[in-house]
Amino acid sequence: MNPEEQSSPVENFDAKDRSMPSPTPTMEDSPIETQPVITEPAPAVPALKKESWFKRFIRALLFAILCLLLGGAAVFFTLTSGAMTQVSTLKLEASSSANQIATLQSDLNAAQSELASASATVETQKAEANSLNLANAIYKTQADVNTIRVALLKLDLITASQALGNAQKDVTTLASLGVDQPTLDGFTTRLNNASKTLSTDPQKSMVELDNLIDNLYLLATNLK
Repeated sequence: MNPEEQSSPVENFDAKDRSMPSPTPTMEDSPIETQPVITEPAPAVPALKKESWFKRFIRALLFAILCLLLGGAAVFFTLTSGAMTQVSTLKLEASSSANQIATLQSDLNAAQSELASASATVETQKAEANSLNLANAIYKTQADVNTIRVALLKLDLITASQALGNAQKDVTTLASLGVDQPTLDGFTTRLNNASKTLSTDPQKSMVELDNLIDNLYLLATNLK
């Protein structure tokens, strides 16, 4: 056998392979490209600073103050609301009291006016009563003096003396009723003069008694 004919199977196979068309590569035959995995660096965590005890104390103190302020505000508003309600109630009561006082004042003024009117009426009535009493006393004195005069005309000294005593009492009554003192002194003087000459000179006593009657008449006329 020729050595050239005895070629290696590998060469024979390669020759066939080169003469045959190469097959179309498929997806399974294509090599898979792998991308390298990119690892992102982890974010840096900032280191926490430990707060000092002073800051914690300040924060706690501020929180306590805030709580106190909120509590105080709540108490304040509660008290203020209650106080406003009480003030409103007191205002209503004061307004009602003011109306009552105004009504009482009006009633008091009316009562005072009525009292003043009644007092004036009483004073008028008292003056009228005093005037009537005085007039009656004057008339009684005139009657007693006339009794003396009639007794003297009859020469009845006993009756004249009794009537003279009554006339002197009448002068005291006139004094209690407000007759002025000079008038009373004049009445007393004439009665005393008439008493002195009653038994010795009745005519002279009669003159004194006539003058006394005239004076009593003038006094009664002034009362009208």
